[in-house]
Amino acid sequence: MTQREDEAGHPATPPTRLSELAGHEDAEVRVRIAGNVSTPAETLAEMARDADRMVRLMVAGNPQTPGRVLASLADDTDLYVREMVGGNPNSPPEVLTRLAKDPHWVVRRDVAWNPQTSPELLVVLGRDKNDQVRRQALVNVHMPATELATYAGAHRWQFRFHVALDPNMPPEVLHLLAQDRDPRVRSAVAQNTRATADILRSLSRDKTAQVRARVAEHPKTPSEVLQTLEQDPDPDVRHATQWVAQHLVDDEAVLADHTRFDWELEPRDGWT
Repeated sequence: MTQREDEAGHPATPPTRLSELAGHEDAEVRVRIAGNVSTPAETLAEMARDADRMVRLMVAGNPQTPGRVLASLADDTDLYVREMVGGNPNSPPEVLTRLAKDPHWVVRRDVAWNPQTSPELLVVLGRDKNDQVRRQALVNVHMPATELATYAGAHRWQFRFHVALDPNMPPEVLHLLAQDRDPRVRSAVAQNTRATADILRSLSRDKTAQVRARVAEHPKTPSEVLQTLEQDPDPDVRHATQWVAQHLVDDEAVLADHTRFDWELEPRDGWT
């Protein structure tokens, strides 16, 4: 990396200096300026018209790029520039709506990932013809629980898995998924903060040890169930009950508020 490239990409470089370098003949220098979060909005607007696609791509992905500039890049002829616009949280709602109809699935997928995509648009993307787009919409935190629940009977376990993890899922849906044929889905239910005592009691008798271990770790698991799991034949389950004993939460107000839990809800033990 040259000294000029390092200067162009360093966030501590003064904005005025970045604007001076924006017209540099070396495309790599311009690329680094286009991706620099310290580059002024006016300069980014000018660079959005650069002939080099990599420069435009970096402008499209820059979190400081104004919405009006992203709107112009949403019509770029380059697929990957549009993809970056689709994933940029600064993209205006109307831009995301337009890109949700892009002929290339990678663009639609990034719109489905975008944390600013509206729930209404996520419902549309959740029914996309492309599997990758649907899956990305499914895991977006703004996907309405009512729509997400429709995936409880999906053929692919990954879809059912994410439904089982959602903390807004009603107990009746979790009860259904607690009987799922795939242990990964049942394990996800056992991690869900909305799982009822009855659901946890049922899963504590699951034939798969990992599911029982997740039940042992759940703060709402009844004490009599924990006592039974303390004698479980699997060492991982017994270890989980010991962990709970050390981190037990007694505050009923905390237990009643499922939004207060902050553990990571994700596949464990290599289940991907």
